[in-house]
Amino acid sequence: MNEVLILGQAISRARKLAKLSQKELANEISISDKTVSAYESGRAIPPVLTLKKIAEITRQPIDIFFQNDDKSEINITNLKLDTILEELDKIKKYLSIK
Repeated sequence: MNEVLILGQAISRARKLAKLSQKELANEISISDKTVSAYESGRAIPPVLTLKKIAEITRQPIDIFFQNDDKSEINITNLKLDTILEELDKIKKYLSIK
């Protein structure tokens, strides 16, 4: 299964365990409920700081968001790199506007 989808399912589980709607979780971390939906469906990868906030709000350890297998360190690194690359693309677009 796709690691991003697994991450999304873990976010969804944590939110439901905390008895929060997507909108409630979104309000707690100052993002839109559409963004939470994108994370949970695997259409977007949350930045690490957002994962940390989700873990704190849902009172779950942050490692629940990552697979528990031999490849977990590689998966975590790939997710971080993908997020960094996405953020760099946003910065490039922003800078080209000015």
